[in-house]
Amino acid sequence: MLSFNKNKFLLICGIISIIIAYSSIIFSIIISNWFSWINNALSDLGAREPSAIIFNSGLILSGFFLILFSLSLYNFFKGLLNKIGIFLFLLASISLSLIGIFPETAGKIHLYVSIMFFTFTPLSFIFLGLASILSKLKKYGLFTIIIAILMIITWLIPWKNIGIHGVAIPEFISSIFASIWAINTILKIYKEIK
Repeated sequence: MLSFNKNKFLLICGIISIIIAYSSIIFSIIISNWFSWINNALSDLGAREPSAIIFNSGLILSGFFLILFSLSLYNFFKGLLNKIGIFLFLLASISLSLIGIFPETAGKIHLYVSIMFFTFTPLSFIFLGLASILSKLKKYGLFTIIIAILMIITWLIPWKNIGIHGVAIPEFISSIFASIWAINTILKIYKEIK
């Protein structure tokens, strides 16, 4: 008989979140022949048919599973800096769902929740990375801070100077870095609780 392990399930929610997010984004792009990586934002997929329902519901679901994953981190990371980092990551997870709940057609609130996601995510990694370094998990801490720096650099690149007028590319690259961190963290913790 299979036994249910809540901690393992919540960790796996992080993987489920990533699968749902990228599946909905990629499928939305495939069915949207108007979409341009150079001129659009990924969020444009949530404002036009036929991709809107797929893109928005994908982000809402992805955010929901990311919330569960972020809550599970409280079981494994101790100390004030870690708690601050996890809280910021929880806010980022909530804002991911809010991007789908409030698409571009909802007005300025969409911009605010998008900024929240792309700000709180690297900020959370900085706190988690510093906490890990101080608790002698130096390799993991440096990895986490490097991911945060790469996310920030992605947004500082003058994309318009190289002919890229939309934000789809920095959005996608930034999310890939965040996903790499999440997968690495899930595997690290999963090994410890095996």
